[in-house]
Amino acid sequence: MKGSFPSGLFQRAAISGLLLFTALGSALAQEGETPPPNFLLILGDDMGVETLASYQLNDSVALTPNLDRLAAEGIRFNNMWSQPVCSPTRATVMTGRYGFRNKVGHAVISPTQETVERAVPVKPDGAPREDDRQTPYSPFSPPGLSLNEFTLPMALKSDSAMGYEAGAFGKWHLSDESNGYEKHPILAGFDYFAGTAIGGIESFFAYSKQVNGELTSGSTVYAATDKVNEAIRWISERDSDRPWLTYLAFNLPHSPFHLPPLDLLHDENTRGLDPQSNAVNTAPHPYFRGMMEAMDTEIGRLLDSLPDEVRANTYVIFLGDNGSTREAVTAPFDSARAKGTIYQGGVNVPFIITGPGIEGGRVSDAILNSVDIYATLLDLASISLDTALPRDVNFDSVSFAPLLHDPEAQPLRDFAYADLFAPERTTLRTIRTESYKLLVIGDVEELYNLDEDPYEHNNLLLADLSDNAQENYENLKLRMQLLLASESGQEP
Repeated sequence: MKGSFPSGLFQRAAISGLLLFTALGSALAQEGETPPPNFLLILGDDMGVETLASYQLNDSVALTPNLDRLAAEGIRFNNMWSQPVCSPTRATVMTGRYGFRNKVGHAVISPTQETVERAVPVKPDGAPREDDRQTPYSPFSPPGLSLNEFTLPMALKSDSAMGYEAGAFGKWHLSDESNGYEKHPILAGFDYFAGTAIGGIESFFAYSKQVNGELTSGSTVYAATDKVNEAIRWISERDSDRPWLTYLAFNLPHSPFHLPPLDLLHDENTRGLDPQSNAVNTAPHPYFRGMMEAMDTEIGRLLDSLPDEVRANTYVIFLGDNGSTREAVTAPFDSARAKGTIYQGGVNVPFIITGPGIEGGRVSDAILNSVDIYATLLDLASISLDTALPRDVNFDSVSFAPLLHDPEAQPLRDFAYADLFAPERTTLRTIRTESYKLLVIGDVEELYNLDEDPYEHNNLLLADLSDNAQENYENLKLRMQLLLASESGQEP
């Protein structure tokens, strides 16, 4: 297994901590004290840290008591970085590798997607109006996730004695003509898939649906409800002696904006919203909050469906896949620095985890990347990262498992990285350490001190740098160069 840096020092330190934690877990498992845990990994779609009350960034948030409860019962991380848009984040979670390695650099929208056979049923009478703005298909889409990638479910199942099973539900968004389209989730290591393999959904009230690699006649059950129904059923059918990974990727609160079914909303008055109003196009934010509430309601229903003994042995992980869209973003971010950008409003996302042995109500400022979920889940399952992975790949995931059970543990990651790229588009790259952040937008660079300027208003490169800022600027440039060179095998 190659390190992310040519020196390998950072990688060896990370693996040493991981192997120690894994060895302890293996010893306990052999004593019969800790059966392998379950993992419920939930993704919210297009929501930055400003969308949840637990982050306390503004008052214009939805009512999300179930996500608030997860934060109260577990750990809320303030500095999780995703990728700037949907597909790349999903690829980092599934591979533990940055976008420049796994080649998923932008939303996967194949030029032939329009011609793929999909059965879309007619919307039920009286269904709420949905935002009718359409995003055109791009002829410059990046490829889907390669079948050569060694995915998270593959890694969890690499130790057959553990007996892990894996089910995926909802928005996959990593499929294209090169990897099997609707069959890709199964080819990528999941035992069961129900949802939409290609991009988003046509409507939350009537959409195409694939089950276990096969097309269906579609669904007219509200999308979030349908996906949770599928997840509840699959989990309930599992052998109690076998651990599982459930990957639930909501389409909420991604567009098309709409008013969800009233029984899913926490706000009794639904803010006086008209389900047929054109305001879903012109003033979508109240509808966006309603969609957040619908997702929260369904998360609560899923958690309540787990028997007590199952929930006690389940890590529940919630991640936003990227920042909020420019139509829905609120303070402290703005529409020019939201989803699709490498500013904090595009990559700083909610991340909450609770589970066995985690002390509730904690808040961590540790720097994390979405790639880190991969190594952490293997660590928590007592599966050796060093033996599970293929030997010929560069791997970026760093386990934060020690942070979950020891408030005094020191983070193993000291930087975060994100990028966005596609043919004939400007490449965006960013890297941060604890205090400083460098953005490279094509040929333009920007530098921010996040301690003093957390929302990036003062580009330090527009004036003379202090000695400290100059040192950090050069350090960040070198770190990025070494990281990118680690894939090509050439020194910068």
